[in-house]
Amino acid sequence: MGVGRSAWPLLWLGGALAASAVAAGNLAVLGLALLPLGLVVAGALAPRARLDAAEVTLVPERVVVGQEVEVTVRLRMSGRGPLHLHAVLPEAFRVTGGSNALHAWARGRGEATLRFTAACGRRGVVAVGPVQSEAPSPWLLGGPTSSETGTTVLLRVDPVASRLRRWPNLRSGARSPLADMDLSPSGILTTRFQDIRPYVRGDPHRSINWKASARRGELAPNSGLMVNDYEREGRRQVWIFLDARPELAGTSLDNALDRRIEAALALASAYLRRGFSLGLTLYNQEVEGTPYPDGSGRQTRRILELVTALPHPPGRAASLGEAVQSVRGHLHHARTVALVVTTLVGGEEEDVRLLRRLLARRRGPIPVAVVHVDPSGLLPDAGRNDLARTIALLERPRLEAVRRLGVRAVRWDPSQQGLPALVRRLSA
Repeated sequence: MGVGRSAWPLLWLGGALAASAVAAGNLAVLGLALLPLGLVVAGALAPRARLDAAEVTLVPERVVVGQEVEVTVRLRMSGRGPLHLHAVLPEAFRVTGGSNALHAWARGRGEATLRFTAACGRRGVVAVGPVQSEAPSPWLLGGPTSSETGTTVLLRVDPVASRLRRWPNLRSGARSPLADMDLSPSGILTTRFQDIRPYVRGDPHRSINWKASARRGELAPNSGLMVNDYEREGRRQVWIFLDARPELAGTSLDNALDRRIEAALALASAYLRRGFSLGLTLYNQEVEGTPYPDGSGRQTRRILELVTALPHPPGRAASLGEAVQSVRGHLHHARTVALVVTTLVGGEEEDVRLLRRLLARRRGPIPVAVVHVDPSGLLPDAGRNDLARTIALLERPRLEAVRRLGVRAVRWDPSQQGLPALVRRLSA
């Protein structure tokens, strides 16, 4: 059980009286010494409050970075006395409303509810809970008893998929491989059903899905019509290769891996909205990617499932070349543009050359672009940091080595440039 801080004076008093009684042979003083010692023992053994059960509920069960989630904890208590309760939150969480702690006084069996809102500052699959409880002695003579009750609840926190409001109108004679993708990207509409999406001006009336529109109207009045979306023959496609290597530069909330994910999601979202077929493959971890190129809304959800839990547990790290070989059957010659979103460390030339050889055309620009996410700008006080300057000097020859292959290589410093600036440089 332990002894509380308030019990130590009684212990010293009882011990001093007992020692005096033994030295003097006085039974009366010895009996008097038993009084404070008995109080300490009674306080330590006295029944106290305890937490019997705790159930954690999250609304919603899936959020994006920065979105608030309402946490409700239903508690069942018993016993008598004070009880301090604390719902355990992950490191990146911050409480935005209410409190995740509760101080109660139990009077027999009873229930209580702890409700608060919190937001997570980084993506990933995090565990909320259990509930930690501490029950001091009602007489403040015994030490507190601590325990953990309940199970953890997993919350998926997706990264924010930035949406580019403006997409450059690319010229057919531009040097960028992205310019060629701007010419007739959609292809010929077929009769193969793909997805249901909101109506936009110009859609044929015969494609309106009246049943889906009615169901959506019941859930959200004035939400508009829904139309059937069909696959397109000869659709041009973009394939993104995302470097999933864990990064030490930066902080746990802002590092090069998160910035690479941000850039990849923004480019993926922009191309999907423009009607392209899209694929994405991870490398520098276990090779994993979207099973086939797709242009529907389901592809966005598949990509989010891939990148939310990064980095994956340590395993065999596949190179870019192995990732390219794993999806080689989907990379259609003269119809695919490849974007490599990475942080160059040197030695990537052979893998980029393989990708170039698969997609290069006889005429026109090479449809391969490399986005180098510069980690030096994420270091604290990067302008005067010696390590940041050293990293900036090392990356120049790496970029030049990739450019000598004939592919486009763009350096992106997320601390100084936004995503629109990155797209403009890719399309210049």
